[in-house]
Amino acid sequence: AARARSVSTPDRDDTTGQRLFTDGEQAAIEDFARAGGGMAAMHASVTMGAGQVTWPWWDAPGDSAIGALMPGHSATDANNIATVQVSDRNHPSTKDLPDSYRFGDEHYTFSSNVRGTHHVLMTLDEESYNVGTGITRMGADHPIAWCRMYEGARIWASSLGHFSAAYLENGGDNNLIKHLVSGVRYVAG
Repeated sequence: AARARSVSTPDRDDTTGQRLFTDGEQAAIEDFARAGGGMAAMHASVTMGAGQVTWPWWDAPGDSAIGALMPGHSATDANNIATVQVSDRNHPSTKDLPDSYRFGDEHYTFSSNVRGTHHVLMTLDEESYNVGTGITRMGADHPIAWCRMYEGARIWASSLGHFSAAYLENGGDNNLIKHLVSGVRYVAG
């Protein structure tokens, strides 16, 4: 039987603020990555510790798999619609998306900008939605999806996708599903 070449990290309600994996599980995931495995992270799996480093290999700001922490987000409201701007029209996870589109979500703000250590695929226009109070703005360059090669693994991350209804919109034929499915295909090689 062929060995799986990619793994999607869990996107569960309990991923923020708690330790998700044991030391042994973390070591197994790191070994999988270093052996050339791919990893896709969607929404909450991008930010395991909700503003705290819980696994330096994964979520430490800068040179890690994800490269940033999420200390806050806009209101959890599907009607808080932002303009998503596609930065890379050639990447598999964004090539079938329009140059920009409107998307309602729990929009994440990150502790640092991943540009420079990661390849940015999409950004948010902060002027197009209600960022909220007490949330640090990222400014004109607000990455929400990115990728990189890290220790032998293809890493793909997107902060989109809080609301289950967004996945089902238009019978599943929508920008979120196109982005997610193509991101998983990208990490699978």
